[in-house]
Amino acid sequence: MKQWLRLEAVCASLALRSRMAYRLDFALSFTGMFLAHLAMPVYIVLLYGVSQGFGEWTLSDMLLLTGFIQLARGVMSMFMSGLIWHTNERVHRGTFDLLLLAPVNSLGHLINRSIDFEDAGQFLSGLAVFVIAVVYAQISWLQLLVLLLLLPFAIAFFASLFIFSAAITVRYISTLRLFEFSDIAGQYSQFPLSIYPSLLGTVFLTLIPLGAAGYIPVGVVMGQLSTIMLGAMIFPVLFLAMSVWYWQNTLKHYTSAGG
Repeated sequence: MKQWLRLEAVCASLALRSRMAYRLDFALSFTGMFLAHLAMPVYIVLLYGVSQGFGEWTLSDMLLLTGFIQLARGVMSMFMSGLIWHTNERVHRGTFDLLLLAPVNSLGHLINRSIDFEDAGQFLSGLAVFVIAVVYAQISWLQLLVLLLLLPFAIAFFASLFIFSAAITVRYISTLRLFEFSDIAGQYSQFPLSIYPSLLGTVFLTLIPLGAAGYIPVGVVMGQLSTIMLGAMIFPVLFLAMSVWYWQNTLKHYTSAGG
């Protein structure tokens, strides 16, 4: 009886330590994500303190652009940041084949499994920067409404990058570092397209429409761009459709863990 009680006490102690370790890991991950994504707005503020910045784009414009992008990435990250990892794990273990046999939408199932609220730190930092930028820029309620209505287009663009990456993971197996492309796109999208060469700016507006993720919405709302430029918001929609098509095409050519 005493041995059983000791064993029960040991199990309870291990369970408590496990819960504490999980909570600590969650807290550290949450805090790290929150602080890491404050670096860009701090950089913008420091840059405008020692230079003219980015031409006609004022400090309030740039902070709003950064906050808008980080808010979109934060929303997307909570729901899709684990998509590449879960897809790669299933392909390696051979369970991806079983998923394809199940009567479910494979992409929808993987996205559902990828929800991770540890990435809420990125969302909250983006929300904080966005709110501060809105107050600092003193935009109207109508302008704020327009930005919020255009936010899904930015989310669609970043979601497309993860879907493309997940499909490439299925095709070529060991490509876990593909998530870095989303980070790179996120960094490039936080600057006005006018700073890039004209050809690259065109690419960033059409083929890889990271410009439509933030530059167009914020530029139109802040009066830096003509409202006709909102027509470019069709490109993130097309980009998302292309990523889903690429995923479906990948499944048609999938030959188990061999690629």
